[in-house]
Amino acid sequence: MRRWIFQANPKQYDIVGALTALDEIRWRVPQYTDEVRPGDEVVIWRSGSESGVVGVGVVVTDPFESTVPLTEARFVLDKETEGNPETRVLIKVRDVDYVPKSVLQLQESLREHQIIRAPMGTVFRLEQLEWDAIKTLLSVQPPVFDGVSAEQPDVPLPYAWKDRRKDTYPLPGGNYEYLASLSKILEHVALQRPTIDQLSEWLQEDFGSSPSNARHISLFVRRTGFAHESTGLLELSAVGRRYLDSHDGPLVIAQLHARIRFIGEMLEVLRSSPAATDALLKIANDKYSMGWSTKAQIQRRRGWFQSAGVTAQDDEGRLVLTTSGREILERLDLHSPEAKSDTTPTNSDEPDVARESEAQITSPPHGEYVASLVADLHRTSVDSANPDDFENIVRDVFEFLGFKAEQLGGSGKTDVVADADLGRDNSYRVIIDGKTTSRGSIKDGQIDWDTIDDHRAQHDADYVVIAGPAFGGDRLLNRANKHVATLLTAGDLEDLVRQHADTPLSLDAYRSLFVTGGEANLEALTESVEEAERLTAVTLAVLRGIENHGNEVGAMTARDLYLLLRTDTELEAEEREIEQALVSLASPLLGILTSSDGAFRLTGPLRTSLMRMRLLVDVLEGS
Repeated sequence: MRRWIFQANPKQYDIVGALTALDEIRWRVPQYTDEVRPGDEVVIWRSGSESGVVGVGVVVTDPFESTVPLTEARFVLDKETEGNPETRVLIKVRDVDYVPKSVLQLQESLREHQIIRAPMGTVFRLEQLEWDAIKTLLSVQPPVFDGVSAEQPDVPLPYAWKDRRKDTYPLPGGNYEYLASLSKILEHVALQRPTIDQLSEWLQEDFGSSPSNARHISLFVRRTGFAHESTGLLELSAVGRRYLDSHDGPLVIAQLHARIRFIGEMLEVLRSSPAATDALLKIANDKYSMGWSTKAQIQRRRGWFQSAGVTAQDDEGRLVLTTSGREILERLDLHSPEAKSDTTPTNSDEPDVARESEAQITSPPHGEYVASLVADLHRTSVDSANPDDFENIVRDVFEFLGFKAEQLGGSGKTDVVADADLGRDNSYRVIIDGKTTSRGSIKDGQIDWDTIDDHRAQHDADYVVIAGPAFGGDRLLNRANKHVATLLTAGDLEDLVRQHADTPLSLDAYRSLFVTGGEANLEALTESVEEAERLTAVTLAVLRGIENHGNEVGAMTARDLYLLLRTDTELEAEEREIEQALVSLASPLLGILTSSDGAFRLTGPLRTSLMRMRLLVDVLEGS
């Protein structure tokens, strides 16, 4: 059981009137959404000039999407928000004799609590000592939770669309092994009850995952609701236990649908006809505004679907629904893109902060050039009459990625040489052999492996790439593995170009593409991109937090910002990452922030800082 403070803004919601008239309230949970669960006790806080405790309650449902019910409508003072779907929990409530904030400030265990120091948000965690201090001041205690209302629904209820995450994550083992890996992970959680860090360490030992990958998997298992955290330890959730008992693949898909966007919706696209990855990506972006520049997230969903048996692949490589896929689809509550989506608070005290769109954060700086490269890759890779054109475009792609690339061609030479100039002992060279065909895919017989080995030696290359429109046959894949040659399709190259335009990666990161050979695995690069984008988003959120709340609460520490950023369920920044962002922004070179005793504030308007940063960019470009 956990304890929480739920805060209500009396300008938006008549909380005192609701507590007097109602036994139950559906409360928004925009923070700690993955952690609030049935049985948790709640202190109800009224903000404003008469801030303090006005009620208590107990959570009786998991979070789910809901509008304001008719029984509560008369207490909503901001009528524009009344019909908005939000992620809420049902709580049984009681009113209590008013306990002013001034009284709570006298309690040593509470005087530094966020609700006292910086009351920004709707949901606040209460530790045991803090709860004990409040409990002694209450005229009545929270209702007793009987467990009846918390029965697991047949299909997990989804969060509101805006509160679901955009990204899903792959598990070890490949497309058909995700669920086997999930079972093993959940069995470990059930037996060991590890912390997030301990689970990450086990994943590194048992699956050979990298530290970053292991942590992403650990957080993904918790964020998707297969496990919960209790006193810092992971334990199986109700749906996690159900899956271990049943090994029901469609149940996993239903749970992912409840927490992640474009899961059931992607299955719905397949209801009428099979679809290829490119077509699914276009629908995701055009209809559901997912904003993806590469196929990585579509491929990850394919992995989950195929492992769960809800989709299969036809002879053309397209995704098709299976019988079990159609059955689970009928039971899912799907999102309609036309539905009104408004993030204005209802019964919360959150400020109305305008958030910069993701498109603004990740808008590509070379849009026309990227579009040209992508179009030329598609055209030239299937033009077998003019192979030099494809080699030329492949060279341009590697130059765009940061390599020094040269097209050679001709008898006895490789087609393209790409150098990663990283200084002594760190530089590496890649040779690329381009193959074109108008007949679908490159076969093993079209590749002279002895010549490729000769080219590797001739050019003193560290790595070999074979680029083509597509590759076919197990023999080709086996030979590529044997000769440690990486197979990059035109589609892979297109993804690399789009991804680099959005989030440029280092040449050190691109090395991972070539090390093992065989079919190119862009997943490691996708993880690097997501980490870079996340750290950028953390820095942006830190600046927004200080800019929007600095006048109200003064200079802010990393801890203050950590608590504030819990409002962003997609971000989930760690305190050490916030500290790193603060220190970077306060460096003499940037001078965006200044610090005193571990608390940070702006040095002036952000536009001044942006002017200084643009000057730095101009100087570097001029050099």
